Amino acid sequence: AGVAPNVVSFSSILHACAIANDAGRAEAWIRSMVDPTGPEGGLEPNAICFNAVIHAWSRAGDVDRAAGWIDRMAAKGVPPTVNSYSTII
Repeated sequence: AGVAPNVVSFSSILHACAIANDAGRAEAWIRSMVDPTGPEGGLEPNAICFNAVIHAWSRAGDVDRAAGWIDRMAAKGVPPTVNSYSTII
């Protein structure tokens, strides 16, 4: 029996993707995190998770996509933080 991933483990993976300049993979991971049919049963990302994806897209040079994740973050009821905005400036 394994240990089920949680928000902390996903935030670590998302951060690693951002550092590795792999925004597409970060986006794929956060999408799998929230998938209710996935093995985790659908976890709710926190600000740290969203900020990692925003950071990944900013590093990739796609500020519009990064800003779109700020919109998704707010739509999910997670208030954007100073880091959310400063990453795309």
